[in-house]
Amino acid sequence: MIQRESRLAAHRTPFLIVSGAMRLFFVAWTNSPGYDSSQGKPCDYNMSGVFASRIMVTTRRQALEIAAAARAGLEKLYGERLRGVYLYGSAARDQLTPDIDIAVILDKIDTTFDEHKRVSQLGADLSLDHDTVVLFFFATEADSQRGRFAIHRYIKEEGVGV
Repeated sequence: MIQRESRLAAHRTPFLIVSGAMRLFFVAWTNSPGYDSSQGKPCDYNMSGVFASRIMVTTRRQALEIAAAARAGLEKLYGERLRGVYLYGSAARDQLTPDIDIAVILDKIDTTFDEHKRVSQLGADLSLDHDTVVLFFFATEADSQRGRFAIHRYIKEEGVGV
């Protein structure tokens, strides 16, 4: 944690991540645009605060490793409530973009806001550790099995279980 804080301590600039339907909006903190303190050199950022000069995760294998790390953290948070973890979206198709989409299947969900709050530190840690943006999507086991919404069917068809 100390190393992570030192990477972000100099100047914090908020940016809003808005991605896809049924996702929570949240504010993340980055270093001031134009300087990457983890690399000790200038870099280019686009307006959303995401590196514009490089794709952060370059292989599907790397995305699967991050998803496996997410699963380990989710198992600690949820225990027996966790029913499944799936990598889906561009990383699952090996068409990488700067974010990693991870579906979390739980026995029940009171509110998705509470679930996002519960995993926010895990998502932030994984994002900072791997220079990417890790996004979680939550679904109940029943909705996932029934394919209640198109995204449930998509995850079931194309998601990669981790």
